[in-house]
Amino acid sequence: MPTTKPGFRLPLAAQIFLVCAMLITLAVGAAVAITYVQGRRIAEDSVQRTLDTSSGVQANSKQSQLQQVQNLVQFIAQDPAIVQYFESSTDVDLGLGDVMGGTMSLADLLAERQEQYGFDLGIFLDPQGEVLARTDETEAVKQNLSGDVFLASAISEAIPVSGLWRQGNALMQAAVMPILRGEDLLGFLVLGDAIDDALAADIAKVSGADVAYVFVDNDQSLLGASSLDGDTAEALMALFATRADIRKAIAEARPLARIDLRFAGRDWIARVGPVDADAGGALGGTVSLTSRDRAYAGFQRILNLVLATGIGSLLAALPLSYLLARALLKPVRTLADAAESAADGHYQTKLSIAGKDELARLSRAFDHLLSDLREKSDIEGYVTNLSRFLPEPAAERKTQGGGEVRTMPAPPATRAPDLATRVLLGVDCRALAKAVGRDQAERLGDGIERFTQSVDDAARRAQAHVLAFNGCRAVLGFSGEEPLARALRTARFLRRAASLPAARSASLAMAVHEG
Repeated sequence: MPTTKPGFRLPLAAQIFLVCAMLITLAVGAAVAITYVQGRRIAEDSVQRTLDTSSGVQANSKQSQLQQVQNLVQFIAQDPAIVQYFESSTDVDLGLGDVMGGTMSLADLLAERQEQYGFDLGIFLDPQGEVLARTDETEAVKQNLSGDVFLASAISEAIPVSGLWRQGNALMQAAVMPILRGEDLLGFLVLGDAIDDALAADIAKVSGADVAYVFVDNDQSLLGASSLDGDTAEALMALFATRADIRKAIAEARPLARIDLRFAGRDWIARVGPVDADAGGALGGTVSLTSRDRAYAGFQRILNLVLATGIGSLLAALPLSYLLARALLKPVRTLADAAESAADGHYQTKLSIAGKDELARLSRAFDHLLSDLREKSDIEGYVTNLSRFLPEPAAERKTQGGGEVRTMPAPPATRAPDLATRVLLGVDCRALAKAVGRDQAERLGDGIERFTQSVDDAARRAQAHVLAFNGCRAVLGFSGEEPLARALRTARFLRRAASLPAARSASLAMAVHEG
């Protein structure tokens, strides 16, 4: 029979604990991984939405500002009082004023309207594009703007023009409107609203992304306006000085959908696009910026919370799973201890686990098995103990009294043991082995007869062979399948179910020999 080699094996409670720990760790790890992946995806989507919103807000803001400038320049240029004043201040041939006096009057008028309507730049031009007055200069300086790219078509064709206009490092939404008297061209009015830091700050407040307007001249980057504070804006320009790819993209009016930047001690995600794609790189580019740290801050808090919760759950669940495993396996340990005791020959353990589950059913079956083993052990011990004291068999039994002799009934047919005989069962009826008087001889004969019949019945029921019989003692041989079990059942039959009286059954002594 093969035997199991001894080796190291973890206790069942430890195995369950390790499995639970692995499952909990996998669950926590999966939650953290999913949170990390999904959180980054959500953060990236949020960044893209912020940059898209910034682009949309910039476009809407520029369009709204341009519409406002167009309405204002049309309103002022078509004001009859302005037309009359402009005409009288510039018509030298009519003797209504000299050039200097007219210029000074137009400058005062322009300053008055600037204070009234709040535009950033106002310029009066004559029909040839000569500057008559402008709000950003206190003294009249002879200047011709007919060659300006933005103003050229308006001056040459005497038509309204509006759009973005760069003045040095300032970017403006500007509009040009001819000043007419009937069909006569008197000059032009130019109004402009600057795209400055205040406007950039408003755009950043609405969109959630900072914005900077940058020009590139001679491969040098210049800041027009931004929503960044001074130090951060300087750090951005210092970074652009080292990034030829960004400067080239701005100069060529080529958009960059996304670039990762690091300046001012923070990580940023930026999008670069031209201020006006039709105008090329002359008007510079817009840089929309959102802080990566700020965009990922909420996601990082959620990830940290999930990680902390997972670790806390793991630390709490592991000892609980170990204690739970030990509690659930306590009946199994009891069964194992009882099995080991039964293997050592101790059958007194009684489990009695209540319930209808598998462990309760197993405990009841184990108790029944131990009960059978206890009975078997008792019979074996009893028979073995009595076999030590069995007397030697006699050829026949006679009762003597008054010279009368009574011969006992014929014993069952016997046969000698052969090689197939594996188990021997010796049965001795001690009540029949005692010496009796004459008056008890007849009753003794009846007892021997009933004992003989019981032995014969037992042998026939168990398919055993009677190997020896002398009236009060018999030896039965068992061969074939389960000989020991059949011998023990035969012993039980003779003691409990045979036709012997109770006193005779109680006096039976039995011994079993195997091999």
